[in-house]
Amino acid sequence: MMSGRKWGVLAKVTMAFLAVAKECNFCMDLTGELKRRLFEESPFSIHHKKEEDDKMKGIDVSYANGRVNWDAVAAAGYKFAICRCTYGRHGIDETFIENVNGAHAAGLQVGAYHYSYALNVSQAIEEAEHCRKVIEDAGVLLELPVWFDMEDADGYKVKNGFAFDPNEITAMCRAFLDNIQLNCGVYASFSWLTTYIDWQSLGCAVWNAEWGPGDDIKGMMWQYTDNQHIPGAGYFDANYIYES
Repeated sequence: MMSGRKWGVLAKVTMAFLAVAKECNFCMDLTGELKRRLFEESPFSIHHKKEEDDKMKGIDVSYANGRVNWDAVAAAGYKFAICRCTYGRHGIDETFIENVNGAHAAGLQVGAYHYSYALNVSQAIEEAEHCRKVIEDAGVLLELPVWFDMEDADGYKVKNGFAFDPNEITAMCRAFLDNIQLNCGVYASFSWLTTYIDWQSLGCAVWNAEWGPGDDIKGMMWQYTDNQHIPGAGYFDANYIYES
């Protein structure tokens, strides 16, 4: 492993070379190996890397996963689960209580998420009240936050003429956070977080969905794949948590 001092020298040489190349209008194509050594292994990398030793891994689940073998999930080293609780102003995930109880029985920490169909701030407030009531009525303990998913995975917002204005979307996130009266954060893909949501202004936990080798948001949680195989349990969205 290269020492920090040598990396510092290499970084300075590399940056100087790139500056000269740019000044000379020189176009170059670094090899994949050189890119990896310079920009991934370097301590100056901008990415969080999947270092399993110092991060807790978990899955997120909904009715779409069917009945989950939580003992198999725990046996594979997963420590937490984020279970879909509600959607829209009236929907309840039919597997929510079963998933929370099953995950707890297997020794996992649990959080929840709400999928939003809100088209304005008023509807976001109604969704927050609905989500809170379902969690309170279920009487379940959540060690991890409730997450507000404001994306449009099924095209509902597009079909209903939603304008996708970043100011409005950020205001809707804030309305949900302010009204749920529970520990809450915002979930979205990297593209949504950098295009539609002013997440820095919200002052809340952030769960970034960015499938691949790096997490460029550095929030509380990172969803790094939607296709993690767990022996005896199936395929799941998989995540790392950096703080709890």
